[in-house]
Order: sequence, then C-alpha cells, then structure tokens
Amino acid sequence: MTKKPRDQDPKSSPIARGKRLKTVRLMAGLTRNSLEKKYNISASTMQSWESAKAGGLTERGLNRIIPILKEEGIFCAADWLFYGIGKPPHPTAFVTPQIQEDEINYPIVPEDKAIIQELLTFRQLNPNAIDLIVSDDGMSPHYSPSDYVAGRRRRGSDIDILLNRPCIVETTDNEIMLRHIRRGSIPGRYTLLCTNLETSVIKSTLYDQRLISAALVSWHRRREQ
Repeated sequence: MTKKPRDQDPKSSPIARGKRLKTVRLMAGLTRNSLEKKYNISASTMQSWESAKAGGLTERGLNRIIPILKEEGIFCAADWLFYGIGKPPHPTAFVTPQIQEDEINYPIVPEDKAIIQELLTFRQLNPNAIDLIVSDDGMSPHYSPSDYVAGRRRRGSDIDILLNRPCIVETTDNEIMLRHIRRGSIPGRYTLLCTNLETSVIKSTLYDQRLISAALVSWHRRREQ
C-alpha cells in the first residue's frame, strides 16, 4: 500500500492540528488572552487555529508558535504539532536530568516545579525509566491530557508481562504514547488500544505494532489546569 502524503493523512488535518495545538498551549499554561498580550498573537487567531477555521494552523503560524512554546518551557517538535508524528511535547527541563532546583524555570503553574523534581528523582532511581506528558484523551478519564506519567522500560518478550495494562509504549515508527496493550495476531507484535470510548484520537486501535519498549505506568501526577 502506498503511504498517503502527509497533507492527506488524518493526523495532519486542520482539526487534528487544532487539537494538538490546544493541548500544547495548555501544557505551557497559556490562555489565548495571555498569548495575545505577551506575544501579539490575537486570541481570535488562536481560536481559529484551534477550531480549524479557514484551514486551521498554517506553516507560518507553526513557525510563530514553536519558539513561543520553547520560551514558555515546552519543547514541541514541528513535525508532531503539524503532522502528529514523532515524540510528543515535553518540558525543556526533561532534557537535562542533572538539572538543579534553582535552574528550573517553569512558568504559570508553580506545582510543576515540584512535579519535575519528583520526576527527576524517579529517573535517578530508575536508570531505565521513560516518562511522558500525556498528549491526547485516549486513556481518559484515568489519564488526561497534560498528565505526567513514568515507568520502567521492558523490551522483547518481557513486554508480555505488561499485557492488558496501561503502558508507555515506544513503537518502531518512533512514536511514544500511552496505550492499553494486548497481544497482536502476529507473534512479537502488539495491539494498542485507547480505553476512552469517546476519544478524539483518530486511530483509537493500532493493530500488530512492533514495539521498541513498553513501560507499565508506575508514577502518575495530574497537572492542575
């Protein structure tokens, strides 16, 4: 089967881009009005991008948003925001595990500072750890967008221990997501499920996926909105 061009892929539709944009804006602790006051992007423009009006978020808009998110403490890859591929966004503090408390600059939501410190401790105690900020509602209400989750990676046949449980999974397509794992129809492959029956995730079930690793969620913190 020939792969669809990115502009025809459901993940890069204006609606999908708008949902990701809203998710990452909330992760950065920004309101539409604060974006307008601080960065001169009008609240009506942001609303149009997020609601997919007039084609939704454009590449020009993307190039304006990415630096703003970085300044607000969130690293977001352009490919993830525009096409829905690659690693989800995360606080820039996650990039450096050795970060000191007085180096953390996480704006708007003071609770995040304590959460990040707790997460860094988890990573120090678990060298094989993986962590993620939930970027969709596929596992709601137990795990909501902007929640922090972490666990210890398992690879190969050890992943079978995690069947029928919520896990952070790394696929061979370089995607990292939170999903419920079931055994696939092909040995060594897995089906990844969203447990939210009303999820906005376009592909709520992914069949026979190859996984690099999977980690049972053993640490979970909910960020206050």
